[in-house]
Order: sequence, then structure tokens, then C-alpha cells
Amino acid sequence: MDNQFRIDKHRLEFLMEQKGIKTLQQLAEQSGVHGNTLTRILRGEKWTSDTATKLADALGCNPIDLLVAKGYPDPKSVAPVALFQN
Repeated sequence: MDNQFRIDKHRLEFLMEQKGIKTLQQLAEQSGVHGNTLTRILRGEKWTSDTATKLADALGCNPIDLLVAKGYPDPKSVAPVALFQN
């Protein structure tokens, strides 16, 4: 994925907490994303749209809820919008 976008560590951790996922191992098992890939994501390294989709499915959110864009201010909302939708 283009390096202009990254999966945000804080957003990922927030969503994990909301879903009751306590460890990266649990997230790996529920999402099908390898633990090493999750570690790289948390360091701000490369990821694919397939990875973002798997994480979003496991976390019950939209993949866009995981992302921030380089060169732009942080999103104004503290929590991803998907958490407030029924």
C-alpha cells in the first residue's frame, strides 16, 4: 500500500479494546493476519489492503477506520465512526 497511508497503532489498539481483544496473538487468530505482520504494522511498516480488510473484519469496523494519512492532521474524531453506527 502507498506509504502515504498507514494503519494507526492507536486506532488499532482502541478497536482491539472495544472488541475485547487483549493481545496481538488473539488478533492474529481472529483476523488470519500473521503475528509478524501485526508487529510490522505497529512499527509503521508496509501493509496491504487485504491485511487492512482482514483486520477490519475481525474488529467489526471499516478499513478506513484504521488509517491515517501522512501530511494531514489527525482525524478529528477520537473514536472511529463505525463504532457509532448500528
